[in-house]
Amino acid sequence: MRRPDSDTALEADLRLDRLLADGAKSFQDLVVGARGRFPTEVLQFLERRRMGSGINDSIVDAMIAEARTASQGNGLPQGRGLALPHPMDAEWRFTEKTAEKLLRAAVAVTQPGDSILLMGVPSVVLAAVRSPDDRKYFVCGEQNIIAHELIQITSADARFCHFTANRLDAAAAILDPPWYVDQFRAMLSQASHHCRTGAHIFASAPAEHVRPGILEDLIRIAEVATKSGLELEGENAAALTYRTPFFEINALRASGVRAWLPDWRRGNLTTYRKRAAGRRWKTVAKRPAFELTLSGIRLRLLGWDDDLQVEFSPLYEGEIFPSVSARAPRRAEATLWTSGNRAFNSPKGLTLAAMLEIANERRLLPKRLEPELFRCRNRYPIDAVTALILKVTELADREQVEAALLIGSAAWEKSASDARFLNVS
Repeated sequence: MRRPDSDTALEADLRLDRLLADGAKSFQDLVVGARGRFPTEVLQFLERRRMGSGINDSIVDAMIAEARTASQGNGLPQGRGLALPHPMDAEWRFTEKTAEKLLRAAVAVTQPGDSILLMGVPSVVLAAVRSPDDRKYFVCGEQNIIAHELIQITSADARFCHFTANRLDAAAAILDPPWYVDQFRAMLSQASHHCRTGAHIFASAPAEHVRPGILEDLIRIAEVATKSGLELEGENAAALTYRTPFFEINALRASGVRAWLPDWRRGNLTTYRKRAAGRRWKTVAKRPAFELTLSGIRLRLLGWDDDLQVEFSPLYEGEIFPSVSARAPRRAEATLWTSGNRAFNSPKGLTLAAMLEIANERRLLPKRLEPELFRCRNRYPIDAVTALILKVTELADREQVEAALLIGSAAWEKSASDARFLNVS
């Protein structure tokens, strides 16, 4: 039977109370110890505990002040050689230390010449490039600019192959699914299909306080693993550390948490063994999109239906969407998203025309997309397209300046520029 969300929330509050009683001295200490609870919820907990908690009020007040005070560190690398993560991909990247730990675990259970499947883990791919180990690495991920960059980074290394539809016989796999049941179902079953019997599969998993309803989701994920022919061998709580992406830093600031939290997010490490052939589930369908990347800043348009009655405008004052949850209210209203978590309504067909013109002007447009550019030119008034070109380029420029200030000018690959349709056949 599922426990009520109120019980889970009470347990999460009790955990924070214990951390305070045991001597947590900073807001960052409390967030890291909260086992996945979002920083805005930790701040709300402190505000409830401000009076009558039995904890030194000065400590609670200092933590609240820390949470609300804008600060930044000495740079926050987002992945060497890679464009910025995009919120629509739910792309949180492991820290270098965590990526290396996962790679060592997979190497330790395999033999020289064995294949290791890497699914949705760009930071582990980078760790594998640095490693001297004699393994074959099969890389699988979204077909976007990040996949393109990983192909370029690994092109001179014969150990790497970027994923094909052929069935593998991998001896191990490392995967980092988005923390939702449907995505887990697709990735776990795919990893099982491509691994030999007896293979080890290392997967991230959400902690028990990540969101309401997570305990039921974890039960369903365990059922999926079993149906995929996998047996749970072990689970290490909070063993995986993520580098906070630029989009999450912006979302936190928009929701009132301005403290410097460069690597607060933790995931559980679950280790499975493949015991038998299992059921396969289809990959979760994603909305067709067009993505324009300018100097590592990614702008993604979701669909391109004509709707000229819509004006180009942000969903929220300040432009930044104040949540990173796929289930957040109003998230589905936005049609244009940036790698800084900016969310806009926009006339989709006209916006596509403007983005294609920008790509063409900067020589980013593949020849196969030129017919779409010509169709857009015949469909929309040049004055309307020109006005939107200015808004989109100003948006990208503004975000690049902000990213340099918040995470450092060397935190991402600025030479990354690209234009492509996503999730279309």
